[in-house]
Amino acid sequence: MKKIKQMKNNSTWKRIFLYSSKYKFQFILSALLALPEAVVNIIGPKLSGQLMDILSEGVCSAISGGGMDFNRILQLLVFLFVIYSLFLVCSCISGYLVSNISIGLTYELRREVSEKIYRLSLKYFSKESYGEVTSRITNDVDALVSSLTQIFSKLISSILVLFGIVYMMFSISWQMTIVSFLGTPIGFIFVFILINSAKKYFRDYRIQLGKMNGYIEEVYEGHSVVKAFSGERTAIQKFNKLNSKMYHIEWKAGFLSSFVSPIMELVSSLTYIVLCVMGGYLAMTGIISIGDIFAFLAYSNQFAKPLSAVTGITGTLQEIFSAAQRIFEFLDEEEVIDRKEDIVNILDGKYIITTGREIEIKGDVEFKNLRFGYDDEKLVVKDFSLKVKSGENIAIVGYTGAGKTTITKLLMGFYPLKAGQILIDGYDITSFKRKDLYSLFGTVFQEPWLFNETIMENIRYGKMNSTDEEVKEAAKLACADSFINSLPDGYETIINESSDNISHGEKQLLTIARAIIAKHKILILDEATASVDTRTEARIQKGLKNLMKGMTSFVIAHRLSTIRYADMIVVIDNGGIAEQGTHEELMMKKGLYYKMYTFQFKNGVIE
Repeated sequence: MKKIKQMKNNSTWKRIFLYSSKYKFQFILSALLALPEAVVNIIGPKLSGQLMDILSEGVCSAISGGGMDFNRILQLLVFLFVIYSLFLVCSCISGYLVSNISIGLTYELRREVSEKIYRLSLKYFSKESYGEVTSRITNDVDALVSSLTQIFSKLISSILVLFGIVYMMFSISWQMTIVSFLGTPIGFIFVFILINSAKKYFRDYRIQLGKMNGYIEEVYEGHSVVKAFSGERTAIQKFNKLNSKMYHIEWKAGFLSSFVSPIMELVSSLTYIVLCVMGGYLAMTGIISIGDIFAFLAYSNQFAKPLSAVTGITGTLQEIFSAAQRIFEFLDEEEVIDRKEDIVNILDGKYIITTGREIEIKGDVEFKNLRFGYDDEKLVVKDFSLKVKSGENIAIVGYTGAGKTTITKLLMGFYPLKAGQILIDGYDITSFKRKDLYSLFGTVFQEPWLFNETIMENIRYGKMNSTDEEVKEAAKLACADSFINSLPDGYETIINESSDNISHGEKQLLTIARAIIAKHKILILDEATASVDTRTEARIQKGLKNLMKGMTSFVIAHRLSTIRYADMIVVIDNGGIAEQGTHEELMMKKGLYYKMYTFQFKNGVIE
């Protein structure tokens, strides 16, 4: 188990380096620009020490009647000004490059995650909240990129400075250098223990952040329901519970990580005191000069900074690893992949067979012995078989949970089958590319979904190259034109983010118009008229009747009166077909359909 975990860890780091390698030239240039900073930090104290020696010699010389070497002092000051100016320019350029790398990496990762969403099956989203996915796109990507670029900008200069300082310290006094190094191993041991303990909390923090985002999104979208049922107190309590858990996880991770730099600084400070005493002794014995002591103490003080930066980076590495692991887990999720062989393409409303032959799309559909379950233990659809001819209007009815909507989702290829086949015009749906398969269907679901755009653009989404006249004609067929024109801005009215500036029924009318304008060969209506009043429903039914001429249509309905004139009514029960036939035939059988229909009328539900 430990070996497998190590392999996964190595794989994560390898992929991080792979993504970063796309910007290797900018990384290299940024690393080269880190050299001036290292040079300044390395030779700066040495030059300052020389300046100190010149000043002390000048003071002594002045006492004995001599003078100060102002030319040498001026030369050193000018040289220090030049190298510090060079350091400033290089730092600005390096910062610009790191910023570009950060923006580029963020763009690449978000693009990949976004594209991945459209390659996933709906099965993934049935087990993960949208907030969790959103957190990976935003929070985890930001954490990975910002920490990665932060590390790189610090790591190169810190390592260069560290080695340069060690060299300069040895050149001044090997005895003092050895003393200054004695506390380093102790500091590293403490740092290793702390970082290893904090690793778990960084991972838990990213997971908890995703859960919190999911809950916030869920409550925000359902805020009207929360208010209607006076659920504010419960919502706040649940949020506080999630927030409290996140607080404690973040506190533990931050608490452990916060000890890294202080421990190294404490070790450095204690060492610094010892060095002051030792340097004074060596100066008194004439082994080193006062300027050398000044330079060495400066190096010793600076030695702690790059060392603390390098050791502190270990905490940031855990942040990077946790965020990257969650991103790569998402990118590695199983996709719905198009089959490579025998692909049937669709172009301009025609099938393009691998031989190059073009065949008109008719819309024949056949279900062969379908078996499907959302999990392995329970089947929702069992041995479902049905033949539908082009242009037929098929109504699918049944009690809640019978599998009606599942059948249509399987037809559109949203989920892989456990067993069986679905054929469209004789071709298995797995023979189509997914985008081609989806292009065969016009859909209106029970819950309407609109974009934060104008009404015109929401309807046009069904056919992106449609004209304004075509949009308005589709709206008329869907009986949406009258209410649209009654709005202050008409077709240019913008649907707000929560789509609550129009009624639920009006939203459904717009989604119906969107399906009408698409003019697909197969139409799926999943409780499309359930949210409108009886009068509006009658008008929609008239428009849909004209629309469905020549189209193969599947209508899922609980209002049985709306599907009385279907070519075939299929009654689903317990995942299979209980009975099928026209309204009159099923009423004569006095079976399940008859019981459902008479029950609705008996209870005063004229449906």
